[in-house]
Amino acid sequence: MIVYWGKNNNTKHECADMIDFTDFMPTFAEAMNIKVPKQWDIDGQSFLPQIKGEKGKYREWVFCHYDSRFNASASKNAKQFFRDMRYKLYSNGNFYDTIKDPKETNPIAKGKGNAEAEKSRRKLERLFANIPAWKVGDPAIPMCILPEFPLLQTPKNISLEQILHSY
Repeated sequence: MIVYWGKNNNTKHECADMIDFTDFMPTFAEAMNIKVPKQWDIDGQSFLPQIKGEKGKYREWVFCHYDSRFNASASKNAKQFFRDMRYKLYSNGNFYDTIKDPKETNPIAKGKGNAEAEKSRRKLERLFANIPAWKVGDPAIPMCILPEFPLLQTPKNISLEQILHSY
């Protein structure tokens, strides 16, 4: 990532810390000296210290949910994964060493990785256990529209347009 921050632009430096899309909002808030309300219960953490060339809070893992669909039809390319600096675990159980296998062509079977790999797999599996179960083809049903609205238990027969127009 390249960051240009006006008069606060710093000398060139590199940082290998992982960041997640959820980290942008708390980073922008910190840069503007704005507190993110606790009731928003966000997952992100600011990476402003890293932008400034300082040591920041190290992120041990990132989560990604990718679904290219913009309607209710299923996308064959939809994916969910957790990853750390080296290993990546998909929701379907495929597990990869992203350093030795960056193109993800050789999944590591459960119990067949080295001690470091299996420790990482267990950590990433525990993270998956904390989120709702999902599989490719599940309907796109938002659980929350904006942080200030209560969690929605949306019926499956309601469209996203109907939900958005109800606010």
